[in-house]
Parts: sequence; C-alpha cells; structure tokens
Amino acid sequence: MILALRHGKTAYTDIFPDITKEGEAEVRHFAHTAVLPWITKHSIAEGKLSVIASPAPRAQGTAATILNELARPELIITERKLSPMIWRDNAAALHALGGLQGKGYFDYETEPVFADSKIFETPEEVRLRWYGFFAEYIRSNSKSSIIPNHAILVAHYELLCNLTHDLFGIVSTEENALRHNEPIYLSISPTSTDGHVRILGQFRGKFSLATFDINLYSFVR
Repeated sequence: MILALRHGKTAYTDIFPDITKEGEAEVRHFAHTAVLPWITKHSIAEGKLSVIASPAPRAQGTAATILNELARPELIITERKLSPMIWRDNAAALHALGGLQGKGYFDYETEPVFADSKIFETPEEVRLRWYGFFAEYIRSNSKSSIIPNHAILVAHYELLCNLTHDLFGIVSTEENALRHNEPIYLSISPTSTDGHVRILGQFRGKFSLATFDINLYSFVR
C-alpha cells in the first residue's frame, strides 16, 4: 500500500521545513484526516512504514510534520529520484519563469518553455525518472522480507501529475490540477504475467484499476 502526496504549500525558500504557516496547518490537518485513518485501516505498526521523500526541503518538511504530528518514530528516507524538475541552466530558467509571471495558471505538461532540454529537465524525462523509481520500489519490495510493504511518498506536482493522468485520466486544468498534500492511494498486487503488477488507485473518491509494466516503466494500454 502506498500513500503518495504532493508537498505542502511553500514559499520556495529552500530552508527546512520550507512550508508556510498555512501549509503547516494544512499538513497537520492532513496527518489526522488522511494519514492516520490510512494507517489505522491497514493496521500499520511502528517500524512497518517506509517514509520516502524528495530531498527538497519542502518535501522533507512535509514528511517531518506528518510524522511529528502523529508521533511516529519512522525515519525519512531521502530519494533523489523524487526530486523536483532539474534546472540545467539557472539563469535561463529564472528568465523563462519570469516570462510566465502574470500569466495566471499555466499547464506544466504543455507549456513550451519546459520542453527546452537545455534549460529544464523535460516533462518526459521527469516522467521516466518517476516511473523508474516506482518500478524499482515495487521490484525491491516484492523481493525483500525486510522492506516494509507500506509507504508514504512525498514528491512534487511534476512527478505525481503523471499518476493522476495515466491512472485516473485527469487532464490538468486550473480547477482540477493536483493540490498540495492531496493524497493518491495505491494498492499493488502481482499478476500472472511476469513483470506486470496490478495497481488499484483511489483519488478524490474515485477508483481505477490498471496494469503497470515494471520493466518498461509504464502502464499497459
């Protein structure tokens, strides 16, 4: 079982915990209204939960706030493959982002500036990195009796929007884009086909069932 979420609201200071006062209050509320019921439902004992977060301070701060609020002693595992989109040219990236100011909502997946691989890690590269991690986690978990089979993943919009799109068919708009600390619940089970697993997802009260290929890092169409 996996609970994946986008980090809490942030001011992007890159100083831990890098979530705003409003964001911290929302994360604390989320810990009690989403995480605790999930832990209780699946009878997840202390030490039986992996908490894996992007190295970004806003993700680390979100994970730490959740665990502190619930008084859970689990350690936070830092996973670089859950990092936000990489800036390959900081000066050019800042200039490009400045050009988006005042534009209001823009679609990360289709905004042309993010497709420039000289400036940013592209959406497709982020997608492959995310699903590569996801496949490796599933593969490692299935082969180990040591790794807990329950996990909280704290990552970023540009990674998790792939799940909401590929598993739930959500084409992001200003109204339905993945929000901060919004949970995506995933249950993983084996299939009779080697290299394939079945993913049961729950998001915004809706369920979706799909097959994921852990060798090709993609959902099977």
